[in-house]
Amino acid sequence: MSDSPQGLLARLALVVVFAGLGRARPNWLVPVLLAAVPLQLGIFPDVALATLAVLGGVLGRAREIVRMVARQPLAMGALGIFPLWIVASTLWARQAAFVAEALGKWLLLVAAASLAAIHEERDPRPLVAGAIAGVVPSGLWALGERLHLISPRGDPRILEEQLIRIGDLVRGRALFHHPNKLAEYVEQVGLLLAAVGFGGILPFASLAGYAVAVAGVWGTGSMGALGIVAAGGVLVAAVAGRPRLVWRYRRGLIGAAAIGAGFITWLAFREHGGLGSREIVYGFALEMIGQHPWLGIGGGNWSLAVGSAPLSVSRFWFQGHPHSLYLMIVAELGLVGLAFAAVFFGVPLWIAISRIAETAPEWRPVRIGAIAAIVAILAHGLVNYFLRYPVNGIATGLMLGLALGGDRRGPGD
Repeated sequence: MSDSPQGLLARLALVVVFAGLGRARPNWLVPVLLAAVPLQLGIFPDVALATLAVLGGVLGRAREIVRMVARQPLAMGALGIFPLWIVASTLWARQAAFVAEALGKWLLLVAAASLAAIHEERDPRPLVAGAIAGVVPSGLWALGERLHLISPRGDPRILEEQLIRIGDLVRGRALFHHPNKLAEYVEQVGLLLAAVGFGGILPFASLAGYAVAVAGVWGTGSMGALGIVAAGGVLVAAVAGRPRLVWRYRRGLIGAAAIGAGFITWLAFREHGGLGSREIVYGFALEMIGQHPWLGIGGGNWSLAVGSAPLSVSRFWFQGHPHSLYLMIVAELGLVGLAFAAVFFGVPLWIAISRIAETAPEWRPVRIGAIAAIVAILAHGLVNYFLRYPVNGIATGLMLGLALGGDRRGPGD
């Protein structure tokens, strides 16, 4: 059906539906997207439901996005500079046709960020409900798979090759392609729920959702994500619940956070038996970077390079990326690309952090949680690449937009 006229019409119909939602009920878009990202149902093999929802939402809210760009030129300029560099890489890419795939992933992230940045709902509770609706079923499903209450989907041989089933151990993935992709989604939304729960927004439901998120991450077997969501939850609880106390003891907290990060890194390293096969591919990536340090080999060209490399590891794991956000960026787009990526994430985060104090009390925990989510995915990116599939960048884009959207006011204003 996917390549048939009926399949194309079905995709177009869904885009139109979400464009209509963007016009008629614009404040439903972000909650629906938070809940839709985990629904990777395979209706269309080449595109996810949430991707179509973002495309439709952008069409429906195009005028508002243009106005927002005029209001926040610095932030939106920062979000545009990295995709432009990806486009520029067609000039030196080994295979220019591959650049489009990488560009599409980052543009989808920017589109999701734009939709979240113009989210105008005065009451944050519908947004929180959407986050809960997304994380709870996925988290419980992953936990059920880990506890052998739910059988993992797929051919047993393929599950073993992908390290989803390892002997008696099952790494939960729910409807995601792989446990790591679920872990990245759950850790981001989980930190958002921790912040809003301790900040007093639907506290019982939000904190219950956060607890499910922690259990769900454990179900995926991702030790890095588990450490991030557990330790990060404690930090955002403190920031969202007692901001003045946190500021007073900020130096001690920064030191404690550094020690905690070191412990989490050591624990994850020990539990995973070191870097394993990542070490081989990291070495290959560094060799590539040494040959093309400034410009890289072109966006989307990693698979072309690694496909012909004499590596003694499974091609499944490393054909699409080197399991590191930063090595991926430098290998494909060079050190210049890494600098633009730093602007892409750093400028919006700096703006968001600088606006925490002026944010309406009802929305302050949302901003804090969204900031924490972005920091979490960037930390996890040291040993993973969250954009293997375009749909997985939507959650990160939404968090970036929620962190930026600073002109909301609470229901009493």
